[in-house]
Amino acid sequence: MKLILATAKEQGLENDYETFSLLASTGIRVGELIALKYDDLKSQNGKYEIVVTKTLYNPTNNMREYKLLPPKTKGSVRSIDISKDLYDLINCLITKQKAIKFATGESYHNEKFIFAKTNGYPQHAKQIANRLRRILKLCKIEDKYTPHSFRHSYATLLEELQLPQV
Repeated sequence: MKLILATAKEQGLENDYETFSLLASTGIRVGELIALKYDDLKSQNGKYEIVVTKTLYNPTNNMREYKLLPPKTKGSVRSIDISKDLYDLINCLITKQKAIKFATGESYHNEKFIFAKTNGYPQHAKQIANRLRRILKLCKIEDKYTPHSFRHSYATLLEELQLPQV
């Protein structure tokens, strides 16, 4: 995991480090990640969290044909504590999206997705998987690691720490 994140930070494409850091640190599903909006990042009294209330469904990978649906299960609606460093990293991404919207103007799809393309439309899961394959190749990792593997790694770490799982 450390190698993947270091490689994403040093050699990743735009937003790779933020994407894989959030997946690794929270165990959220990829559909939940790409559905996150600005208001889902919270900060109050020194507590930082991501609120998961939806997932993005886009089976055709056509950026204009996505649907926001409830997460996989009722228990999947949750708040996940995050570090201040991760909060700051994601908040910078929001600031960058706002600047892109300002520069783009009316043509920007202004639904306030944190992990948006430069036109404002949300990323799609296949794009995240392709980015991860690129990072794995740079790391010389031939394993069948997928974006969902971050969720399994997170759950394993929680089990080892004996903390409640997501």
